[in-house]
Amino acid sequence: MVERSKVFRDRAKNNANNSNGWTFSCIIRYIQHQKERAERKEITARTVKNYFQVIKLFCEMSDFSSMEEDKKRPSKKQEVCTNN
Repeated sequence: MVERSKVFRDRAKNNANNSNGWTFSCIIRYIQHQKERAERKEITARTVKNYFQVIKLFCEMSDFSSMEEDKKRPSKKQEVCTNN
């Protein structure tokens, strides 16, 4: 499990530069799958919430939030253009 988490984190960081939404897509598909399981009564809604909390913690620990902030932050070239 630890190895799979590291592989996911590395792939997500590599794809962050491409802006293809791979990480976001994977997480949404996983949560959607868990919601469908809850609808079929295979798991409870609380279990889905617990999965979501774990994913959120994983993203915070893997520093995905700073990757998103880097995308929002203007580049040096953009800053120079706006200052003139």
